Amino acid sequence: MVLTLVLEDDTDGVGFVLSLQEPDDEAEHYDWKKGIGADPKDDLTVPAMSFLISTTKSQYLDDDVPKGERIFYSVRAVNSKGDGPWSAPVSRVQ
Repeated sequence: MVLTLVLEDDTDGVGFVLSLQEPDDEAEHYDWKKGIGADPKDDLTVPAMSFLISTTKSQYLDDDVPKGERIFYSVRAVNSKGDGPWSAPVSRVQ
């Protein structure tokens, strides 16, 4: 199952709330990855992304977000059968 990632500003104005539009019922956990774009105005050029965290929750709060930088995220579901496909990347500038 390809997941759809939703990205919103955190209510306190620092960081982003990442959540799945629809969690995967078969997921044992989710792997999240993150990258910083070279140009904050460019939302099409996806940078290399690094592993961020593995969690059992379908929502993640990232408070480690530099101001003025475009941050990209992707997520995948993982279970005993293996790793699911990475979601389409989403991005935002804070």
